Amino acid sequence: MCKFKKFDLNRKKICLGLFKAMILTIFLDNKLDVIKVNELVYKQLNSRFFKEIYHLLIDFSVHLGRMSLVYFIVFIAFFLAFMLIDSWYNNRLGKFQYGISIFLSLAVLFKYALDLELPVSETSYFHLLILNGTQCIKSILTFSSWFILFNTIQKIVESCLLRLLKQDNKRNMPLVHNHSNLNWKKHLIRNTLVILLFWTPFLIIDYPGVLIYDGVTQLMQYNGYEALRTDHPIASTLILNYSFNIGKFIGIPKVGLFIYVLVQATLLASVFGAVITWISINTNHRAVQKGLFFFFGLLPIVLTFVPLISKDIIFASAFVLLNLLIAISLFNSNTKINRIIFLGILLSSTVSMLFRKNILYVIVLFVLISLILFLMKKKFVKINLILALFLSIFLFKGVDSVLANAYGANTDGLRRESLSLPFQQTARYIKYHESEMSKNEKEKINKVLKIENIGERYRPKLSNNVKYYHNEDATTTEMRDYFLVWLYEFSQHPVTYFEATIDQNISLFTLFTRNEYFNHLTAGYREGVAERNKIYSDYSLKVSPTRWSLQEIKLKCYQIFDRLPVLGLLDNPSMYIILLLFLIGLAVKFKLMQSLYIFLPTLIMLLTLIAGPVVEGYTRYTALFVFLFPILFLSFMLDLKYQKVKNRKSGFLLNDIGKEQSRNY
Repeated sequence: MCKFKKFDLNRKKICLGLFKAMILTIFLDNKLDVIKVNELVYKQLNSRFFKEIYHLLIDFSVHLGRMSLVYFIVFIAFFLAFMLIDSWYNNRLGKFQYGISIFLSLAVLFKYALDLELPVSETSYFHLLILNGTQCIKSILTFSSWFILFNTIQKIVESCLLRLLKQDNKRNMPLVHNHSNLNWKKHLIRNTLVILLFWTPFLIIDYPGVLIYDGVTQLMQYNGYEALRTDHPIASTLILNYSFNIGKFIGIPKVGLFIYVLVQATLLASVFGAVITWISINTNHRAVQKGLFFFFGLLPIVLTFVPLISKDIIFASAFVLLNLLIAISLFNSNTKINRIIFLGILLSSTVSMLFRKNILYVIVLFVLISLILFLMKKKFVKINLILALFLSIFLFKGVDSVLANAYGANTDGLRRESLSLPFQQTARYIKYHESEMSKNEKEKINKVLKIENIGERYRPKLSNNVKYYHNEDATTTEMRDYFLVWLYEFSQHPVTYFEATIDQNISLFTLFTRNEYFNHLTAGYREGVAERNKIYSDYSLKVSPTRWSLQEIKLKCYQIFDRLPVLGLLDNPSMYIILLLFLIGLAVKFKLMQSLYIFLPTLIMLLTLIAGPVVEGYTRYTALFVFLFPILFLSFMLDLKYQKVKNRKSGFLLNDIGKEQSRNY
């Protein structure tokens, strides 16, 4: 009798595994294309029910007809994965983890919808998901397949992390090594030099650097082609042009640009060296250290980031260092190091804001949350950390103001940079609903945002063609009138606004986006814009045909790597955002408050990109999530291990952690 029940249970698991594997194999790759039916047959069917069945079967047969033998292998792989996870994972996912799976599954569904061709008669891509009964069923099954997949991945991640923690415990790995026993300065220098050694061949190929649009603007402003403004951080403009002046002084301006690239490359390499040193201290695994050398030294997203002549590299160096120091302040209690950390946090936070001004919002919000947690008597929030961040805000304001005044720079910020999101929503509204707008609405919008040809200029993934037509001289009254119209139009077609926002940012949460890399010294050159291109000819900023050819070959190698199965995901910023969401789900489940705290700056940074918005595939902004992930991951593991030690003292075993937390859900 017992044997029969056991067999019956296994049979149920096998049947469920086969069903889930079949659903995933068929519908994960279903792009929800609207399939046309044979009208002659369709019209002769004598009931709506039969028509829906016929349409659904036609749709399935078309999709199944596109599948190859490879899908059978995928089906087997899914089935084996489900069987394996059943034997590994005995706990339940938490409610928050299910919420993450729902969010990510909806992101995929919306991505599929936004990639469809919108019929002339339609104004909403989301409506294509429920266009008819067949589309509804396909949408539900596609959503369900991704929901199952994300749940399964979360189970695998949780099981692997707990097993990894068990293995470290068997090796008696201490939570944090004694820093006095390690010459960390020597290791820092060595790690930095190794990273620079990896980068050297690529820096030579990219000589003197990749001059992008913003870099051209900064050179033009400082050298008198345009008025000097602080829209691009003045600190960044000055450092770039001081380096450029060295090149001009010796008669080779390109050398000046290369000096700037070397400075920022050295700063970034030293920060990566510090990250590797800290991780080595806390793991004592040589394989991890070697892996990080390849991670920071050879990933295309890193190699294309380093030679950019832009503010982003020095900013990234400072922001990654800031997060590293916060992690050290949470998990290392050496008093001497804490004094160094105070200064490090103060300076790295200040430099982060000096080189990207919107980081001010990240720091301010993080300080406010830290103060609330401190008042709630959370012991891991230290007053010296809050004080350092608070002082950095005033230091940033002071330094930025002094530099702007010293060089007579225009400090009037461009309002359009903070209004990309509502402007994109307005543009999409006009594109699809202009016929419903009154003359008064159009006039009020036009005083703030030029609406002539705005429907044609509108690009869902890029706001430049819309926001550049903003009237910076618009009065407060005109801005108020615009936002009143904006609110009214939102009430009329809220889905249009949601689509505009989701279309801009969906690439952050799906794995389908290809990285867009800048290449060549002439990346900032604009055909037909003589005034803007003048700086290239005036300073002979060009590369030889041989170097240009090598850069093209290098770029193709990067693109091939990005398209490799599994390995290519290492170069995809969205993967690290999704993994971070998985870690947040685990931190909520296991009540790892220190992990949630260290995740905060990165999450707030993500929100600023959504408001920005980020351009799809634009690694200038999203590469930061790749750089930060090793810090966040180790912080999570240290916090989890600390709780394990704490639970052991309370009489819990490692396996009880997940089970106890699951019961709370």
